Amino acid sequence: MKKRRGFTLVELLVVIAIIALLMGILMPALAKVRQIAYRMVCGANLAGIGKAMMAYANENNESYPLAGLGGQQFGKWSSDGKIQAWYELTLTKAFLRRPSTITACHYLIVRTQEGTPKQFVCKGDVGTMIYTLKDGKPDPPSSIGLEMQNCWDFGSTNWPGRYSSYAYHMPFYHNLTTDSQFRSFPMTTSSNSGSPILADRNPYNDKNADSYIDGRSLGEKAPSWDPGDSGANPPVAPHYSDQYKTGNSACHQREGQNVMFNDNRVDFAKFPNVGIDNDNIWKYWGTITFPTPEQKQLLSTSPAPGAGGFTDGVGGPMSDMDAYLVAEDNRRTQ
Repeated sequence: MKKRRGFTLVELLVVIAIIALLMGILMPALAKVRQIAYRMVCGANLAGIGKAMMAYANENNESYPLAGLGGQQFGKWSSDGKIQAWYELTLTKAFLRRPSTITACHYLIVRTQEGTPKQFVCKGDVGTMIYTLKDGKPDPPSSIGLEMQNCWDFGSTNWPGRYSSYAYHMPFYHNLTTDSQFRSFPMTTSSNSGSPILADRNPYNDKNADSYIDGRSLGEKAPSWDPGDSGANPPVAPHYSDQYKTGNSACHQREGQNVMFNDNRVDFAKFPNVGIDNDNIWKYWGTITFPTPEQKQLLSTSPAPGAGGFTDGVGGPMSDMDAYLVAEDNRRTQ
């Protein structure tokens, strides 16, 4: 009797077909597991940054990191998306850092609390890179002996927005009608414990959200206000509705956003209306003094997509109850 020495072609094709079928079934599940892992690492990043911010506040009169200097001529959000002197060593030259950036606030954790650039990168935030000194161009004079702890931001010409995935509660002054009229409500450790402080990148400051934000994708609708149904059993109260999740951050496939609050907890929020009294964390109230629940969650002002909020700080919270988390725009790469 002749001994078989191998598989027939038909048997091989059947095995290959079974393997392909299994891969087709498993790959989506594996991709989902990978994205959940990204979400968890991202949340851990925010928790670590939050602890470093608390340490910073303990050394700075309970104030969270605020880059630039306070007062009428300082403390504004840079319309250039970068600061003027990201590597100056002396305090005198550091005055040139006005106006400042959200990433410069983040960088104070690297500068003063032994934070690392890797902490500020979420793998789900497509295009964001881990910062190295060689990315800070134009190269500074070699004579200054540059180190990470000497710098004030994640570089300059290559746009710091590429190197941090996270949004921060708007910390800068903004003018109402003239430069002599200022309002600012930066969070401190004594602010409401439910105030959101950090989160994933604001989708209005994110090139990865351009294709869907506010219902831009074909067949999708923007977030809306559902009037509810008082006659239902049980009654349904009016509420924020976003069937297609087009108001969410792009970092985690629009499924939601990691948010760190002033009590140092980090939650994964399915929708962005998680500020005090369900305030939307991506938008501010504008000049509305007493907004309705609908205005807090939906009809408040958002930065124009593509503009990235770069208006020299014009626009922002008019109350310390108004959560408005912003990030440096990641569209600029040159």
